[in-house]
Amino acid sequence: MSDEEFHDKLIQLIFGQNGTVDGYSRDELHAEGLIHFTNAEIAGNARSKIGKENSFYLFKTVQSTKINKETGTAENKSLRTIEVL
Repeated sequence: MSDEEFHDKLIQLIFGQNGTVDGYSRDELHAEGLIHFTNAEIAGNARSKIGKENSFYLFKTVQSTKINKETGTAENKSLRTIEVL
C-alpha cells in the first residue's frame, strides 16, 4: 500500500465517509468515523461565574472566503463566518 493510499484510508477511518462515489449510493458508502466534532460549550457553573458582560472577551469572529486561483478574486457565496474561543 502506498503512503497516499494509507493516508486516504486513515482519514476515512478517523472522519468517516459520506457521499456517492463511482455509482454507489450514499447509504452504501456511509460510514461513521471514530471522532466527530460539535459546538463547544462552557459548562453552566463556569458560564455563570464569567457572566454575560465578560463573555465578550472569550470569543473571536473569524471570516474566510474561497479564492479563485485563476482570477485571484473571491468565489461567489463562499464567505464563511465562525465564532471561536
